[in-house]
Amino acid sequence: MRRQQPKWRTTLGSLLRANTADLLVDNVDEWVSIGWGLICSVSFAPAADVSKVHKVVKLVLNAPLLSRGNWGDGAAPKSIVDMCLQSEAQEVGDSDGPDGDAAGARDDAMLKPVVMIIPTASLTSKPKNGGRVISYRGQCDKDKSRELYFEFVRSMQSMAADMMDIRGGGGGKTAVPLKKKKAQAPLCPPAELFRSTGYAGRFDTWDFNGMPLTDADSKPVSMSMRKKLEKTLRKHTERWDKQVLQAESGGRANDTDVVGVAKSASLAPASESEPASDVAEVPDFSNDTGTDTRLRVVAGTFGNRQGLKLDASLGPFTHIFTQ
Repeated sequence: MRRQQPKWRTTLGSLLRANTADLLVDNVDEWVSIGWGLICSVSFAPAADVSKVHKVVKLVLNAPLLSRGNWGDGAAPKSIVDMCLQSEAQEVGDSDGPDGDAAGARDDAMLKPVVMIIPTASLTSKPKNGGRVISYRGQCDKDKSRELYFEFVRSMQSMAADMMDIRGGGGGKTAVPLKKKKAQAPLCPPAELFRSTGYAGRFDTWDFNGMPLTDADSKPVSMSMRKKLEKTLRKHTERWDKQVLQAESGGRANDTDVVGVAKSASLAPASESEPASDVAEVPDFSNDTGTDTRLRVVAGTFGNRQGLKLDASLGPFTHIFTQ
């Protein structure tokens, strides 16, 4: 009888910090570089779902793993969210100096941490026969894994922004004055509408189309509520489609600030007509906004070999997590 994967083992990954890192995103010669930050490798087991993905993202953002010095120097590690808030506070302080906003932007580029996310299916593997055989039967279905990976990447940035708003902009002891947005934020993809800030805390789980399944109390969404949400989603989708058409006709649909993840058209699961070979998603770097985002995320291209160059001389402080 074949041994089944434990039901609790849905999402696996590793976290380590780095001085610098370079990730190959096209399997040829296109590398994306980051400075100081956190590298997150992630994999999904068959029982994984969107709610588990969100729990893991929250874990990654809250984990006290980052410090500016070398391991063992006595400095207490902090979370990626707290480090971003600290960097923003430094930026605001520098903008009050003689060099104004320019000095703040330069310091922000040096100080703000970055999250690099690498899809690593092999994390679900299991050695057998004393290590002579490695089983990969615990991996999630490829199409589902692709969807969960894109959700993981998108949620990393949106949840980080929400958490920074709560911790830094709520008027508490650690409140940080934030810079005003220079332009209105673009529309979010339809699948992200009911996970966005406007609906924060109202729902607990969603289906793969982004429709809420349960409310914040884990109770099923009523039929009447679902109809209202469907109407809202239709109107939002119409606006989103208009934005995409405008971008294709000459503009740029800057629907994500995540480096290495294609625009919404490439976020959909592979069609049934695609070959069974491991075809990689092609990354799009037009949305690399650098230091303008609250948390810069560099994401590996799903299906690629994930070539990696790494300098972790500060001490990688590696941790393994499961959900």
